[in-house]
Amino acid sequence: MAIVMVSVGSCLGVPVNSMLDAQGQTPQRFIPVFTWYYYDITTSEQEAALSRYNFSDVTRSSHKDHLGRNTWEVIRSLNPAHEIYLYEFSYGPYDFQDRYSAVDLNTISRWNDSRGHSMGNLNKDHPEFFLLDSKGGRIRDSYGVWVMDIGLQAYVDYWVEAVMADIIKMPWKADGVYVDGPSFLLPQFSAVPVKYPTTEKWSSAAISFIRGVTSALKKKDVKVWFNVGETRSLRGQANWTFLDSLDDRPDILMEEGMFATRYNNYFVAFCPEDACKNAIDTMQSIKKIRVAMSSNVNALPGDTGIDNFGKQVTYWDALYFALTCFLLGKNTVDNNSYFSWHDNSKTVVWVDEFSINLGNAVGNYQVTKYGAVNVYWREYQSGYVYVNLSDRDLSGINLPGPCRRVTHDNVLNPFEDSIIPTLDLPAHRGAILIKPSVTSWRSIQLPAGMRAVPQTL
Repeated sequence: MAIVMVSVGSCLGVPVNSMLDAQGQTPQRFIPVFTWYYYDITTSEQEAALSRYNFSDVTRSSHKDHLGRNTWEVIRSLNPAHEIYLYEFSYGPYDFQDRYSAVDLNTISRWNDSRGHSMGNLNKDHPEFFLLDSKGGRIRDSYGVWVMDIGLQAYVDYWVEAVMADIIKMPWKADGVYVDGPSFLLPQFSAVPVKYPTTEKWSSAAISFIRGVTSALKKKDVKVWFNVGETRSLRGQANWTFLDSLDDRPDILMEEGMFATRYNNYFVAFCPEDACKNAIDTMQSIKKIRVAMSSNVNALPGDTGIDNFGKQVTYWDALYFALTCFLLGKNTVDNNSYFSWHDNSKTVVWVDEFSINLGNAVGNYQVTKYGAVNVYWREYQSGYVYVNLSDRDLSGINLPGPCRRVTHDNVLNPFEDSIIPTLDLPAHRGAILIKPSVTSWRSIQLPAGMRAVPQTL
């Protein structure tokens, strides 16, 4: 994962309901949310904002706030169910982090300095860990990380011992470790590794790494969250399903940059229909692991730009597309689907849309043909979500009944807006609709022991 700058939208004191996730632990809102934040947590407002989420990935150095308090304890005092994960990269070290203190690391480091590791350092003591190109040279990724052999059990053992020393046995120990990668798609390395020349072979090694790390850390009572991606393909979906079937399975799997993404320097890039559909179907198929779907935009609230199809799009268009795609796939049986949204500023994102509550789903998503275009829609107790995954504009979509449309401008109170009998939905747009009988977003009591978050954010 690239280090992502994240921002704050307007905030609500949003209650959560008492449903539990697939592991019977985390209270959820209608839209369960997670986030990551790679700056030090320096204010009470940031702690309060983070506590709104079900779980978060943060840096080790943020464990003490500006008052010298333990940040984890402050967040849990606001929301005891919130889970905190600390960042660690998966498949290799940089060669310049030996001078860093453990609190500032984001890889296992140990290039020439073993830091007391029982197996020695990486560069001199373990040349067998490095993946090589066809000429016998070592390989880097696009960020300058040296690429290790993730399919080698000895490397897994080395990685786990380093994480135990740098995170688990330190004062900043949290609920778990966020492991960035290894992706199920062969990354764009400086050269093709001879041992894993195809995505299939790399993906097999990635599964081996995930299983080894998960098994080792679970024995230490440490939760594990992996950023693996590839829900967009049937191969990736099969890998997610396989991991979900294991007894020693990860706690969380994440897809970064799905549905709408800021990467490749677009204002926003929308995923093609087949990729979105595969991701939505993956969400439906995973029963036990928590599924974390992350979307983002290269903008701030109120901005307008050009998407990857050359069409004009607003910040809120991008959010509603990503959010409605998520709601098409949300697993409402196992309650294990989570959403995140990031943009370009440097505080914790919260948007009013996270307060929406449409109730329970009435079945799975459906598809209605309008000429050559598939319109995806799903009914909930209090409304519907509609999504146009194609690059063609549509107008006059017939609704099951009269509805009111939710937009960012009316999201706090859409209950008296005009009723519409049909829906216009341009390419890569999503709509949230409420039934005419709905007069408020349902207020649901906080679970026992959870305090309301201050509404001054």
